[in-house]
Amino acid sequence: MLKSFLDKLCVPTCAQEQVNLVVWGSPDELKAEIKKFIDFYNSVRYHEAIGNVTPDDVYFGRKESILGKREQLKNETLNRRKKLNSNKNLGVENVS
Repeated sequence: MLKSFLDKLCVPTCAQEQVNLVVWGSPDELKAEIKKFIDFYNSVRYHEAIGNVTPDDVYFGRKESILGKREQLKNETLNRRKKLNSNKNLGVENVS
């Protein structure tokens, strides 16, 4: 029954690797580790297929805000680099 449950997970390979690498003392320990993995997968791990945000970010409607902040930071960084590089080309050493 546990194997069929693991096969139905979104990422069966990763979950099965964790399950197979450790000798569990009880089914409760195994269930706790599976829950920990699912929480990590949904809340912490970024997923390239959904824009490098977590599934929780998508579910709770935070995706657009996160992507907007990333885009703003990217533009600010590129503008600072352009300014710095153009000043270096003009012979100016340090510009804040």
